[in-house]
Amino acid sequence: MKLHNFIAAMFSSYFMIGLAMAESTCTITEKVQCAQGQGCQPVENTIIIRINPEQHVYSRCDAKGCDDYQAQFTISGAFINIAVPANGLLAKLTADSSSFTEVATLGTVVLLSYGTCR
Repeated sequence: MKLHNFIAAMFSSYFMIGLAMAESTCTITEKVQCAQGQGCQPVENTIIIRINPEQHVYSRCDAKGCDDYQAQFTISGAFINIAVPANGLLAKLTADSSSFTEVATLGTVVLLSYGTCR
């Protein structure tokens, strides 16, 4: 019976990961900017995130349009890790695409964003 439960759990995990592989749009609900000597302060969010694992594209969009970046996607447990190393950006998406975290750098400033996706 334990093997049956293990197989069912594995199938469920792969099913959830498959759902997360569809394109997601993420809305940032909280954003902070951190700088040396200043700590972290809340900042206004002006962007949405579009994630397309199938095409390996991570997009940051604002009123001026979208900047698309080629990204590396890896699955780690119940999360999808997204890296855009050339731009100092990484993100983590839950396998069900419901929760999102982004860490971006601008010079030596770090921007931390948290949000939800659909």
